[in-house]
Amino acid sequence: MTVPALAATPPLVQVFKDPNCGCCGAWIDIMADAGYAMDIREATYDDLMRLKVRSGISEDMASCHTARIDGYVIEGHVPPADIHRLLSREARRHWSVCARHAMGITGHGSRERT
Repeated sequence: MTVPALAATPPLVQVFKDPNCGCCGAWIDIMADAGYAMDIREATYDDLMRLKVRSGISEDMASCHTARIDGYVIEGHVPPADIHRLLSREARRHWSVCARHAMGITGHGSRERT
């Protein structure tokens, strides 16, 4: 599968996260390695939940971090390839959500079961 290339100037990804969450940092690193410019903002739990509600994220879909990129809201550990596709012309009006942490998802552990 071919993934569209990022624009010459990558879109800024604003990430709002709990300062105590370690898996958010892994996802942020993966996104930065994929060429995205990252702006990290730590927020209290209450502020993070308010942001999610204002962004249209229901409680049952909430994850540990919320990102904004090019007018879209990304919730949780969405892989960079999916975000590339989201930002492509073919998919300009969709949201991508990956709530509920499962081992093996981008930035959240290995695929091996222990």
